[in-house]
Amino acid sequence: MSIEFSMVDENRAVLIRIEGHVSEPEIERMRARSSALALESNCSSFIMDLSGLELIEKGDALMVYELGEKFQRSGFPYTARTAVIMPVNPVAREQVEFLHTVEINRGRGVLKYVDDIDQALEWFRSAQGDIE
Repeated sequence: MSIEFSMVDENRAVLIRIEGHVSEPEIERMRARSSALALESNCSSFIMDLSGLELIEKGDALMVYELGEKFQRSGFPYTARTAVIMPVNPVAREQVEFLHTVEINRGRGVLKYVDDIDQALEWFRSAQGDIE
C-alpha cells in the first residue's frame, strides 16, 4: 500500500495518489491529513489518483459502506472539489463507486470522475470561472 501527497498546479491543488491494498485505518489517516491540508493551505481542489488501487479492506463491502458513512465526520470541507482518477482494477472501481455513492448521499461536496491530472486541472479552472 502506498498513499502519497503532493501539490500540483502551482500549489493550487492537492494530489493524493493511492496504490495497492488499503485498510480502514489508512483511509482514516489519509482523510485526516487531507482535511488538515485543506485548512493549512486554504486549498479546495483535490485530485485522487486511484488508478493503482487494488482493493479497499480486502473487498469487504460492509467496511466500504461504513467508510462512506464516516466521511462527513472527517472534517473534509464541503466546499472542496475532488477530481477522481478511477482504479483500473474492476473490483476496486466498483468499491470506489459504492463508497462515493454513500459519501454523496451523506453530504459530500462536489466530485467528478476524470481520466488524468490534466483533465482534473481543467475542471478546476473552469469551475473557478463559474464563481468569479
